[in-house]
Amino acid sequence: MLLLKVQQQGERRREEGLAAKLRAAQLLDARRAARHAREAALDAARRREWRAARLAAVVRATSKLAAGLAAARQLRAARARMQHAEEAVVVIQKCWRGYWQRKAFLRAKRAAVALQRGYRRHLANGSGSEAGRSAAAALLVQFLCDTQGLHHLAIAVRRLRQTVHARKQSSGPLG
Repeated sequence: MLLLKVQQQGERRREEGLAAKLRAAQLLDARRAARHAREAALDAARRREWRAARLAAVVRATSKLAAGLAAARQLRAARARMQHAEEAVVVIQKCWRGYWQRKAFLRAKRAAVALQRGYRRHLANGSGSEAGRSAAAALLVQFLCDTQGLHHLAIAVRRLRQTVHARKQSSGPLG
């Protein structure tokens, strides 16, 4: 009996030891499973954060690129508007200057025609003396110098010399 009792106690201890080992193994497995679940959750959270960060970076880069393209498009449109406005201003200025140049030219032309008409009338009446003719010629030269410039003055002086020379020749040597 004693032997049976000792055997039973040994078996009970062995069973208790096995049960303790089983509980320890189950506890260890539970801890491993919990740690694995924690790591998996952390890993998933890290992946989510990484994906969110990458997505945010892509969105930022895309937004920046879109803003740059929009700014370039607006700049190109503004330059086109400015160029069009400048061309319009140039056309307006050209027309305005042409108007005033035509007006000045026609005024000078009318004045020259009036001077020529008066001078020719004076010569046709025969009342012009040599001093009066030279004064009128000097007046015409002065007018041309003021209005037309030196080139036209040189042409006018040449014509006057030719006219005087032709008159001297046509009047003869006795004169």
